[in-house]
Amino acid sequence: MTDDPEEIRAAARKVSALAIRARQEAQHVTTQSAVHWSSVAADRYRDRLADRAADFMSRAADLDALAHALLAHARHVEDHEQAIARAAKILGGDVTAIIHDAEGLVSDAVRLAS
Repeated sequence: MTDDPEEIRAAARKVSALAIRARQEAQHVTTQSAVHWSSVAADRYRDRLADRAADFMSRAADLDALAHALLAHARHVEDHEQAIARAAKILGGDVTAIIHDAEGLVSDAVRLAS
């Protein structure tokens, strides 16, 4: 995963587009169940189509949640970048060096948490 908020937002937009596509597929599957056909097999067919439509809608909801989480992550990254910049200004240090040190601390913490 990138640490660029704009790239994270771009990923969120792609995920949102997938959610829209999943809803479109659910709608398409639903329209297929309007076939004028009466039999036990027809009933099973419509039941399976309804299950598929529900699956698509569930996946769309999952994708919406992921897009929301990605947008929140992008905001969180920006907040951290701003905090680092403020700290660098207060400390009068080189922002790049402070960011590098912070990234090293985060990497160490991730390794220790794994």
